Amino acid sequence: MELTRSITHPFDFDRGTTTTYLGQTDEGSFIYSGEALKEFAIGEVPNGGYVLSILFDSVLRLYSDRYQVDPIALNAFFLRKTETKGVIIEINDVKVNRKGYCVTRATLKQSSKHPEPIKSLAEYHPEDFVDKVLGVFTMGNMASETGVSRDYDLPLPPNEADLQPYNFVYMNDLVEIMADSQPDPTQERPMAVNQTIRFKDQRPIDMKSMPFWCDMFLSPPNMLGPQVWGEPQQLWCATMQMEIQFKRKCPQGLDKVSASLVTHTLKNSRFDIDGWIWDQQGELLATTRHQCLCLPWERNTPTAKL
Repeated sequence: MELTRSITHPFDFDRGTTTTYLGQTDEGSFIYSGEALKEFAIGEVPNGGYVLSILFDSVLRLYSDRYQVDPIALNAFFLRKTETKGVIIEINDVKVNRKGYCVTRATLKQSSKHPEPIKSLAEYHPEDFVDKVLGVFTMGNMASETGVSRDYDLPLPPNEADLQPYNFVYMNDLVEIMADSQPDPTQERPMAVNQTIRFKDQRPIDMKSMPFWCDMFLSPPNMLGPQVWGEPQQLWCATMQMEIQFKRKCPQGLDKVSASLVTHTLKNSRFDIDGWIWDQQGELLATTRHQCLCLPWERNTPTAKL
Protein backbone atom coordinates (compact mmCIF):
# COMPACT_ATOMS: atom_id res chain seq x y z
CA MET A 1 0.00 0.00 0.00
CA GLU A 2 1.34 3.42 -1.02
CA LEU A 3 1.13 4.91 2.47
CA THR A 4 4.25 6.31 4.07
CA ARG A 5 4.07 7.07 7.79
CA SER A 6 5.95 6.91 11.07
CA ILE A 7 3.94 5.11 13.74
CA THR A 8 5.40 6.83 16.80
CA HIS A 9 6.20 10.24 15.29
CA PRO A 10 4.01 10.78 12.23
CA PHE A 11 5.09 13.30 9.65
CA ASP A 12 3.04 16.49 9.42
CA PHE A 13 1.50 15.38 6.13
CA ASP A 14 0.40 12.03 7.53
CA ARG A 15 -0.97 13.66 10.65
CA GLY A 16 -3.09 15.80 8.35
CA THR A 17 -4.22 13.11 5.88
CA THR A 18 -4.53 9.81 7.76
CA THR A 19 -8.09 8.49 7.90
CA THR A 20 -9.73 5.80 10.03
CA TYR A 21 -12.07 3.11 8.72
CA LEU A 22 -15.43 3.19 10.52
CA GLY A 23 -17.22 0.39 8.69
CA GLN A 24 -19.62 -0.33 5.86
CA THR A 25 -23.18 0.96 5.64
CA ASP A 26 -26.21 -1.19 4.88
CA GLU A 27 -26.13 0.31 1.36
CA GLY A 28 -22.55 -0.92 0.85
CA SER A 29 -20.64 2.36 1.21
CA PHE A 30 -17.24 2.27 2.92
CA ILE A 31 -16.96 5.04 5.52
CA TYR A 32 -13.74 6.67 6.73
CA SER A 33 -13.20 9.53 9.17
CA GLY A 34 -10.46 12.16 9.20
CA GLU A 35 -9.74 15.84 9.67
CA ALA A 36 -8.66 18.73 7.44
CA LEU A 37 -6.05 20.70 9.39
CA LYS A 38 -5.53 24.45 9.50
CA GLU A 39 -1.80 24.02 8.87
CA PHE A 40 -2.59 23.03 5.27
CA ALA A 41 -4.95 25.93 4.57
CA ILE A 42 -4.52 28.83 2.17
CA GLY A 43 -6.21 31.58 4.10
CA GLU A 44 -9.01 29.65 5.72
CA VAL A 45 -9.59 27.07 2.97
CA PRO A 46 -7.47 23.88 2.87
CA ASN A 47 -5.25 23.46 -0.19
CA GLY A 48 -7.15 21.48 -2.82
CA GLY A 49 -4.40 18.94 -3.45
CA TYR A 50 -4.08 18.36 0.29
CA VAL A 51 -7.82 17.68 0.50
CA LEU A 52 -7.51 15.17 -2.35
CA SER A 53 -4.72 13.42 -0.44
CA ILE A 54 -7.17 12.89 2.43
CA LEU A 55 -9.54 11.25 -0.04
CA PHE A 56 -6.62 9.30 -1.47
CA ASP A 57 -5.62 7.94 1.94
CA SER A 58 -9.03 6.30 2.32
CA VAL A 59 -9.05 4.88 -1.21
CA LEU A 60 -5.53 3.45 -0.82
CA ARG A 61 -6.54 1.83 2.45
CA LEU A 62 -9.60 0.26 0.80
CA TYR A 63 -7.48 -1.08 -2.08
CA SER A 64 -4.57 -2.28 0.05
CA ASP A 65 -6.06 -5.80 0.12
CA ARG A 66 -7.04 -5.82 -3.55
CA TYR A 67 -5.06 -6.60 -6.69
CA GLN A 68 -5.36 -3.00 -7.94
CA VAL A 69 -3.00 -1.32 -5.47
CA ASP A 70 -1.87 1.49 -7.78
CA PRO A 71 -3.70 4.68 -8.78
CA ILE A 72 -4.00 5.14 -12.53
CA ALA A 73 -6.08 8.31 -12.70
CA LEU A 74 -7.98 10.72 -10.49
CA ASN A 75 -10.71 13.11 -11.62
CA ALA A 76 -11.90 15.46 -8.89
CA PHE A 77 -14.61 18.12 -8.65
CA PHE A 78 -14.59 20.74 -5.90
CA LEU A 79 -18.26 21.31 -5.14
CA ARG A 80 -18.03 23.59 -2.09
CA LYS A 81 -15.29 25.06 0.07
CA THR A 82 -13.76 22.52 2.44
CA GLU A 83 -13.43 23.73 6.03
CA THR A 84 -10.71 23.01 8.56
CA LYS A 85 -12.57 20.45 10.66
CA GLY A 86 -13.63 16.82 10.68
CA VAL A 87 -14.38 15.05 7.39
CA ILE A 88 -16.16 11.90 6.33
CA ILE A 89 -15.03 9.97 3.26
CA GLU A 90 -17.75 7.83 1.68
CA ILE A 91 -16.51 5.37 -0.95
CA ASN A 92 -18.54 3.37 -3.46
CA ASP A 93 -17.31 0.91 -6.06
CA VAL A 94 -18.41 1.87 -9.58
CA LYS A 95 -16.62 -0.90 -11.49
CA VAL A 96 -14.93 -3.88 -9.87
CA ASN A 97 -12.62 -6.32 -11.62
CA ARG A 98 -10.61 -9.31 -10.55
CA LYS A 99 -7.36 -8.17 -12.19
CA GLY A 100 -8.39 -5.39 -14.57
CA TYR A 101 -8.85 -1.70 -13.90
CA CYS A 102 -11.39 -0.64 -11.27
CA VAL A 103 -13.30 2.61 -10.84
CA THR A 104 -14.24 3.96 -7.42
CA ARG A 105 -16.13 7.07 -6.34
CA ALA A 106 -15.04 8.84 -3.15
CA THR A 107 -16.89 11.80 -1.65
CA LEU A 108 -15.54 14.08 1.06
CA LYS A 109 -18.33 15.34 3.33
CA GLN A 110 -18.56 17.73 6.25
CA SER A 111 -21.23 18.65 8.78
CA SER A 112 -21.90 21.73 10.90
CA LYS A 113 -23.03 19.31 13.62
CA HIS A 114 -19.69 17.46 13.71
CA PRO A 115 -16.70 19.85 13.78
CA GLU A 116 -14.57 17.07 15.30
CA PRO A 117 -13.89 13.76 13.50
CA ILE A 118 -16.54 11.19 14.30
CA LYS A 119 -15.30 7.97 15.86
CA SER A 120 -17.91 5.34 15.04
CA LEU A 121 -20.22 4.38 12.21
CA ALA A 122 -23.19 4.85 14.54
CA GLU A 123 -22.37 8.58 14.71
CA TYR A 124 -22.59 8.95 10.93
CA HIS A 125 -25.97 10.25 9.77
CA PRO A 126 -25.71 11.06 6.03
CA GLU A 127 -28.52 13.61 6.18
CA ASP A 128 -26.33 15.79 8.43
CA PHE A 129 -23.46 15.98 5.93
CA VAL A 130 -22.86 18.09 2.83
CA ASP A 131 -20.76 16.90 -0.15
CA LYS A 132 -17.65 19.06 -0.53
CA VAL A 133 -15.38 17.16 -2.96
CA LEU A 134 -16.13 14.34 -5.41
CA GLY A 135 -13.28 12.14 -6.62
CA VAL A 136 -13.39 9.37 -9.22
CA PHE A 137 -10.39 7.05 -8.97
CA THR A 138 -9.19 4.56 -11.57
CA MET A 139 -7.12 1.87 -9.86
CA GLY A 140 -4.89 -0.81 -11.39
CA ASN A 141 -1.67 -2.72 -10.93
CA MET A 142 1.30 -1.04 -12.62
CA ALA A 143 3.51 -4.11 -12.20
CA SER A 144 1.21 -6.07 -14.50
CA GLU A 145 0.99 -3.43 -17.24
CA THR A 146 2.73 -4.21 -20.54
CA GLY A 147 2.85 -2.60 -23.97
CA VAL A 148 4.48 0.14 -26.02
CA SER A 149 5.88 3.27 -24.31
CA ARG A 150 6.69 6.54 -26.10
CA ASP A 151 6.82 10.25 -25.21
CA TYR A 152 6.09 13.14 -27.55
CA ASP A 153 6.65 16.86 -27.14
CA LEU A 154 7.08 16.78 -23.37
CA PRO A 155 8.76 19.70 -21.58
CA LEU A 156 12.06 19.02 -19.88
CA PRO A 157 12.28 18.97 -16.07
CA PRO A 158 13.42 22.29 -14.57
CA ASN A 159 17.15 22.88 -14.33
CA GLU A 160 17.92 23.40 -10.64
CA ALA A 161 20.65 25.88 -11.56
CA ASP A 162 17.89 28.21 -12.80
CA LEU A 163 15.90 28.05 -9.55
CA GLN A 164 16.03 30.16 -6.41
CA PRO A 165 14.53 29.72 -2.93
CA TYR A 166 10.93 30.84 -2.80
CA ASN A 167 8.52 31.38 0.09
CA PHE A 168 4.78 30.87 -0.12
CA VAL A 169 2.49 33.07 1.93
CA TYR A 170 1.25 29.88 3.63
CA MET A 171 2.73 26.49 4.57
CA ASN A 172 6.38 27.57 4.51
CA ASP A 173 6.98 25.55 7.67
CA LEU A 174 5.83 22.41 5.82
CA VAL A 175 7.54 22.59 2.42
CA GLU A 176 10.79 23.77 0.91
CA ILE A 177 10.58 25.14 -2.63
CA MET A 178 12.93 26.39 -5.34
CA ALA A 179 11.27 28.26 -8.22
CA ASP A 180 12.30 30.15 -11.35
CA SER A 181 9.79 32.96 -11.31
CA GLN A 182 7.61 35.21 -9.20
CA PRO A 183 5.36 38.16 -10.05
CA ASP A 184 7.15 41.29 -11.27
CA PRO A 185 5.56 44.60 -10.22
CA THR A 186 6.86 46.32 -13.36
CA GLN A 187 5.86 43.93 -16.15
CA GLU A 188 3.83 40.90 -17.16
CA ARG A 189 5.58 37.53 -17.09
CA PRO A 190 4.60 34.34 -18.93
CA MET A 191 1.94 32.30 -17.15
CA ALA A 192 4.32 29.47 -16.27
CA VAL A 193 6.01 28.15 -13.12
CA ASN A 194 8.93 25.72 -12.80
CA GLN A 195 9.98 24.43 -9.41
CA THR A 196 11.34 21.71 -7.16
CA ILE A 197 9.59 20.99 -3.88
CA ARG A 198 9.90 18.70 -0.86
CA PHE A 199 8.64 18.24 2.69
CA LYS A 200 10.71 20.10 5.26
CA ASP A 201 10.42 17.20 7.71
CA GLN A 202 11.96 14.86 5.10
CA ARG A 203 8.83 12.75 4.64
CA PRO A 204 9.37 10.46 1.63
CA ILE A 205 7.28 11.23 -1.44
CA ASP A 206 4.71 8.60 -2.41
CA MET A 207 1.52 8.28 -4.43
CA LYS A 208 -0.64 9.58 -1.58
CA SER A 209 1.20 12.89 -1.62
CA MET A 210 1.05 13.27 -5.42
CA PRO A 211 -2.22 15.30 -5.43
CA PHE A 212 -0.56 17.71 -3.00
CA TRP A 213 2.45 18.20 -5.31
CA CYS A 214 0.10 18.61 -8.27
CA ASP A 215 -1.53 21.59 -6.54
CA MET A 216 1.25 23.12 -4.44
CA PHE A 217 2.48 26.07 -6.50
CA LEU A 218 1.86 29.73 -7.18
CA SER A 219 -0.89 29.66 -9.81
CA PRO A 220 0.55 30.80 -13.17
CA PRO A 221 -1.89 33.71 -13.74
CA ASN A 222 -0.23 35.41 -10.76
CA MET A 223 2.75 35.97 -13.06
CA LEU A 224 0.80 38.62 -14.94
CA GLY A 225 1.52 40.86 -11.96
CA PRO A 226 -0.19 43.90 -10.50
CA GLN A 227 -0.28 45.68 -13.86
CA VAL A 228 -3.04 43.23 -14.79
CA TRP A 229 -4.56 42.39 -11.41
CA GLY A 230 -4.17 45.76 -9.73
CA GLU A 231 -2.31 46.86 -6.61
CA PRO A 232 -2.22 45.29 -4.13
CA GLN A 233 -2.39 41.98 -6.00
CA GLN A 234 -4.57 39.74 -3.84
CA LEU A 235 -5.97 36.73 -5.66
CA TRP A 236 -7.48 33.47 -4.58
CA CYS A 237 -7.05 30.93 -7.37
CA ALA A 238 -9.79 28.43 -6.53
CA THR A 239 -9.75 24.99 -8.14
CA MET A 240 -12.97 23.83 -9.78
CA GLN A 241 -11.74 20.58 -11.34
CA MET A 242 -8.49 18.65 -11.16
CA GLU A 243 -7.22 15.60 -13.03
CA ILE A 244 -4.12 13.51 -12.34
CA GLN A 245 -2.81 10.70 -14.53
CA PHE A 246 -0.21 8.54 -12.80
CA LYS A 247 2.59 7.32 -15.07
CA ARG A 248 4.80 5.29 -12.74
CA LYS A 249 5.34 4.40 -9.10
CA CYS A 250 7.42 6.72 -6.95
CA PRO A 251 10.91 5.24 -6.42
CA GLN A 252 11.88 4.29 -2.91
CA GLY A 253 13.62 7.08 -1.01
CA LEU A 254 12.28 9.87 -3.22
CA ASP A 255 12.34 13.10 -1.20
CA LYS A 256 11.91 15.81 -3.85
CA VAL A 257 9.97 16.29 -7.06
CA SER A 258 10.25 18.72 -9.97
CA ALA A 259 7.22 20.36 -11.52
CA SER A 260 6.37 22.51 -14.51
CA LEU A 261 2.98 24.24 -14.65
CA VAL A 262 1.64 26.41 -17.47
CA THR A 263 -1.61 28.25 -18.15
CA HIS A 264 -2.45 28.40 -21.86
CA THR A 265 -5.81 30.14 -21.59
CA LEU A 266 -7.18 32.73 -19.16
CA LYS A 267 -10.71 33.72 -20.17
CA ASN A 268 -12.99 35.84 -17.99
CA SER A 269 -10.78 34.95 -15.00
CA ARG A 270 -11.32 31.20 -15.59
CA PHE A 271 -8.11 29.43 -16.49
CA ASP A 272 -6.54 26.07 -17.20
CA ILE A 273 -3.29 24.62 -15.89
CA ASP A 274 -1.28 21.82 -17.49
CA GLY A 275 1.37 20.27 -15.27
CA TRP A 276 4.10 17.63 -15.23
CA ILE A 277 5.72 16.05 -12.15
CA TRP A 278 9.13 14.35 -12.34
CA ASP A 279 11.35 12.46 -9.91
CA GLN A 280 14.97 13.41 -9.28
CA GLN A 281 16.16 11.27 -12.19
CA GLY A 282 13.91 13.09 -14.63
CA GLU A 283 11.37 10.26 -14.91
CA LEU A 284 7.81 11.47 -15.40
CA LEU A 285 5.64 10.46 -12.43
CA ALA A 286 2.36 12.16 -13.27
CA THR A 287 0.59 14.70 -15.43
CA THR A 288 -2.12 17.00 -14.15
CA ARG A 289 -4.75 19.35 -15.52
CA HIS A 290 -6.79 21.91 -13.61
CA GLN A 291 -9.65 24.27 -14.22
CA CYS A 292 -9.60 27.20 -11.80
CA LEU A 293 -11.00 30.66 -11.12
CA CYS A 294 -9.16 33.87 -10.24
CA LEU A 295 -11.24 35.35 -7.44
CA PRO A 296 -10.86 38.33 -5.11
CA TRP A 297 -9.11 37.28 -1.91
CA GLU A 298 -12.23 38.10 0.10
CA ARG A 299 -13.96 35.11 -1.54
CA ASN A 300 -11.60 32.82 0.37
CA THR A 301 -13.39 33.86 3.55
CA PRO A 302 -14.27 37.35 4.80
CA THR A 303 -11.85 37.00 7.72
CA ALA A 304 -8.86 35.51 5.86
CA LYS A 305 -5.73 37.64 5.75
CA LEU A 306 -3.24 37.49 2.88
